Amino acid sequence: MTVSWWRRLFYSLASWLIASIVSGAIFAVAEEIGLSPDHAVTVAEIGAGVAATIVLVLVFSLPGWLLAIPIVLAVRNIGGWRFWMYFALGSCIGPALFLGMAVYFFLKSPSHLGSVPGPLGLYVRPAVVSSLTTLIYLLLLRWAQTVAPKKSAGSEVPAEDLHY
Repeated sequence: MTVSWWRRLFYSLASWLIASIVSGAIFAVAEEIGLSPDHAVTVAEIGAGVAATIVLVLVFSLPGWLLAIPIVLAVRNIGGWRFWMYFALGSCIGPALFLGMAVYFFLKSPSHLGSVPGPLGLYVRPAVVSSLTTLIYLLLLRWAQTVAPKKSAGSEVPAEDLHY
């Protein structure tokens, strides 16, 4: 059973927002944990750090979500091996965008010779956000595809079982 295009788009948007919020919070807490023990951290600082990191993740991952929209609208069958193929494809969107930005800035200013492809750590966070977004989206889509046939099968009730 195929899921309508607008529902796939909604699932994509929801998965992007959920993944950005979750990964942004994890990144912010990881930064706070990495501080020296001498640094006293208040709850307000943690909250501000989490909010700021979530906003940054949303801003930097928006181009990746926009790039994924044509794929989301085109793909209808995620059964079997396709699930893992689309998971791998979606997980590469964030790192590929960051690599593209690094190449662009290198070509714009070749004096930054050491910036392409950049340190490996530069690609970890985009890979986390892309992977989490893709996994949430594919699981939502798989759930919608399994629930839809059950709903349609349950709606076909014989006329003699209907009581007015």
